[in-house]
Amino acid sequence: FTLAVPVSDYVLRLSQSYAASSKQERAKKLEVEAELLQIEADARIAYLQWARAKGNVVIAEEAEKTAKAHLEDVR
Repeated sequence: FTLAVPVSDYVLRLSQSYAASSKQERAKKLEVEAELLQIEADARIAYLQWARAKGNVVIAEEAEKTAKAHLEDVR
């Protein structure tokens, strides 16, 4: 009993496997890059929300001072 397998089949399979591995590697790199960009965007959003909240506190404090000044004027 003999089995004959052409060498070209192995070469073709090997080159296809290499191409697939290369594409998987590139896909993983892009996935990591996308994740880092998402983290950066989330951090910027969090910072801007914090800054807005701090600004709202300042505005509320100024409004309180103005309201107290008006109350004193009325009295």
